[in-house]
Amino acid sequence: GRNVTGGLFNVQEQVSYTKVGKPGYPEYSLFFNTLISADIGEKWSAGVNVPLVYKYLVDPTHIGGSGVPAVDYTNSGLGDINILATRKLGRINSLLLTAVVGIPTGVYDARFTAGGTPLNQSQQIGFGEATASLILDQTLDQVWGLIIFGGAAAWRGGENKIHNYRAPSGTGYGYIGYFLGPLVPAFGLSMTGFTGHDRDQDANQTTPLFSMAGNLSLEWSTDWIALLVAASIPYGYDGIKLDENGQARSPWGFLDRKSVV
Repeated sequence: GRNVTGGLFNVQEQVSYTKVGKPGYPEYSLFFNTLISADIGEKWSAGVNVPLVYKYLVDPTHIGGSGVPAVDYTNSGLGDINILATRKLGRINSLLLTAVVGIPTGVYDARFTAGGTPLNQSQQIGFGEATASLILDQTLDQVWGLIIFGGAAAWRGGENKIHNYRAPSGTGYGYIGYFLGPLVPAFGLSMTGFTGHDRDQDANQTTPLFSMAGNLSLEWSTDWIALLVAASIPYGYDGIKLDENGQARSPWGFLDRKSVV
């Protein structure tokens, strides 16, 4: 947290939960991220983010029904590790330029059975290719609180060995936080554009070409620990006007929601 001081390393634990999947066949995802970072002088910092991933898939092969019991699956383990380096800019170090490189440490080709078809891209815990992003972040300290705005460009891995593809993206965001003693309620808005649709083993997915998300959070901090609870409600445009049955559909709609602790 921004009020936490002391220590050789900064340690942040983040747990995020997402529910995706088709109606009747939900997929529940839990991500446990551990970010460990340290300052290197007054202008540099470096760190590593280690994710542990747990996914619960409800009857993903759709064999349930007609007297046949449904079979649920789980997929879990180490995700893709990220290495971070930050350069602090400006007279008071309020402008941050961060480079992030993702290392493909997570399994990207898990299968239901040996030699069978790989799980869908959303069901994997890794991607199998290196990723990279560049983030520029400006903080404005006010008497009443904080204003943060910035942008990011991301190479999300391209195409991996089982023909899954993730399109590059660009994001702009802004956040306002208000000081209420040890509490900091905050509101933010982020907008992201993608160069195309993601593909799952050469099949185009209905991923958004543009999305925007409203974000709400509440942080509580002391001199040695900070706790934050947040929720995000995303809305997007995927450009697809017909469904898989050829029926008209709206290309606009709410996307999968996420909660973060």
